[in-house]
Amino acid sequence: MEVTTRADHPDRGLRGRRYALPFDRVWGALMGLASELRLGVHAADDQWGRLEASQRSLLGLRSRLVVDVGLDTAGQTRVDVRWNDEGAAGIVPGRARRSVKRLLRRLDRALGTSPGDRLDPGGARRALPVSPPAPPAPSPGA
Repeated sequence: MEVTTRADHPDRGLRGRRYALPFDRVWGALMGLASELRLGVHAADDQWGRLEASQRSLLGLRSRLVVDVGLDTAGQTRVDVRWNDEGAAGIVPGRARRSVKRLLRRLDRALGTSPGDRLDPGGARRALPVSPPAPPAPSPGA
């Protein structure tokens, strides 16, 4: 079962996060949380704002998650999660939803957010990437 947060999700707990905090602070808290939760990090790129990781539950179910962190068009830090419980559909209903909500609540706690730091997640759309990619290298002889 796959669960993806989005700004207009009918379940308020799955609307992702939007913080009035610097990207670096949110990214650092996310990386600390990944270590604390012992996630198997496969890729972490702060230039593109993407963390790809996996986790194995006590039941032996494998979960893959992708967390996208970036600035939205209003300059606020936006966090969205895609969580896929491989082979769990019908075995553990709702596990992916609970896992995403738990991850976002733990991120809130790790950041120590105050009411003014967490904004309505339905605000401005995410602007990709966080920082532009490096320009291509000049071609030889140019």
